[in-house]
Amino acid sequence: MLIYDILYYIYVFFFGSYVSLRIALGAFTLREWRLLAAACPALLILQGVMLQAQGVEQVWALYPLLVHLPLLLLLALLCRTGWYKAVVSVAIAYALCQLLRWLGLLIGTLSLAPTVTLVLHLSACHMLLLLLDRLVLGAIHHILSSDASSRGGFGLLPVIYYLYDYFMRYTHQRYADAEVFRELMPTGTVLTFILFAIAYQRELSRSSQVQCQADALELELACAQHEIAALRTIEERTAIYRHDLRHHLSMLGSLIASGRQEQALAYIRSTESEIDALVPARYCENETVNLLLSAFQAKATERDVRVSVRAALPKTLPLPDTELCALLLNGLENACEAAAALPEDACRTVDVLLHVRQGNLLVEIKNPFAGEVAMQGDLPLSGKQGRHYGCRSIQSIVQQRRGICTFQAQSGVFTLRIAIPLCVP
Repeated sequence: MLIYDILYYIYVFFFGSYVSLRIALGAFTLREWRLLAAACPALLILQGVMLQAQGVEQVWALYPLLVHLPLLLLLALLCRTGWYKAVVSVAIAYALCQLLRWLGLLIGTLSLAPTVTLVLHLSACHMLLLLLDRLVLGAIHHILSSDASSRGGFGLLPVIYYLYDYFMRYTHQRYADAEVFRELMPTGTVLTFILFAIAYQRELSRSSQVQCQADALELELACAQHEIAALRTIEERTAIYRHDLRHHLSMLGSLIASGRQEQALAYIRSTESEIDALVPARYCENETVNLLLSAFQAKATERDVRVSVRAALPKTLPLPDTELCALLLNGLENACEAAAALPEDACRTVDVLLHVRQGNLLVEIKNPFAGEVAMQGDLPLSGKQGRHYGCRSIQSIVQQRRGICTFQAQSGVFTLRIAIPLCVP
């Protein structure tokens, strides 16, 4: 039935054109809709002219030049999707058109009237298009927009199918009985599956590693927030103690006036110890760094580790307190643990250098260590389960800030160096 063939031909043409653009572009802007609305009628008119002049067989033979090549040029040059994405999108659209033919064969087995068959077939094709558009085409676009390893294996099979189908069509299946051509599609399918499986496994491994680092970083930041909150509480208590200072002075005045100098001296010593316990030491102008270093100094003293600090930081830094806390605490705690593991007669020291130079925050933490430091790539590993997450957290924060961090163990001294640009363009 001629009308059936014409309507089906037109629908398949629009189906393939829409699917090609949808896969390559992901979403349509007004400009892409206008291009589609202008290109489809123009290409249909060209095919109609060729049909009248050359006949059906010649139009089918020239279909790649009449339809597929213009679509490639439209996608690659006008829509600027790139040649790879344009070629794969057209090949996938061509392969999906096979589903329309299968629907036609299925409905044809019902032996219905030609008009009913046409309506059912076109309705089923349109429902399939809506389903693909909602669930499949966007996912395919996402894969083609991913890294080269994943999309390379994904786009291989539809391109092989396209070349194989037209090869068999142009040769009129003269070589269909040759074993090499009979096995081409199954072999291509298996190879594509293998390549895609390898790429997918690598992607899963990378995603798992990133998730692991993110979980560790989230834990470290949560601990950092808790530590900063505790230190802020100490600061508030210090402010209260300063407010009560006049009461202490009044008490001292009374003791001295009554001639009880010894009691006054004891009171002064008691007050000094309380102040030392509350007031964090000042290493630089940055309050957050002062709080962190003071808290670390107390922990190091408990473990008989001496801390040497040279800090010259401004009052404010363009870094969140949580990130700054995670960087310093991870580096300092690792250094303190390594130094505390040395014998009592060894030099248990942690040297800390903090300053800003040429727009970069520079951090250097040095500590002696005993034994060997195992490295995995650029990161040191620890025998304790999960301890290497501290170094991963440092590396993750520094990379997000487009900085550099190095971990070096040489001549019994472990050195952590961090450089973070404070003004990222």
